[in-house]
Amino acid sequence: MSESLAYSEAGSASSDTHTLFGQTMGYVAATAGFFALGAYLGRDLSYGWAFVGFIGAFACLIGMNFMVRQSGAASAGLLFAVGLLLGLGLAPTLVYDARR
Repeated sequence: MSESLAYSEAGSASSDTHTLFGQTMGYVAATAGFFALGAYLGRDLSYGWAFVGFIGAFACLIGMNFMVRQSGAASAGLLFAVGLLLGLGLAPTLVYDARR
């Protein structure tokens, strides 16, 4: 009975999967946090500046595509910049919807 409930010794692939999933969810949570920060900071922006935020986020995504081959830390920084810029870009719309 104890053998059926115990983890197998060859469970390193499962452990690697859990580690990768945990790291990915950490990046998702941090990016969502930067999105919320951007939405808070951009709550008084005009729609023109919000569009600039979207263009900047798109530029960061393109840069991240090339940077991932060279530096993982730089690509993570660009990912967080995407979250911040998307938050800035959506802030005026979120404020408009919240006031309705």
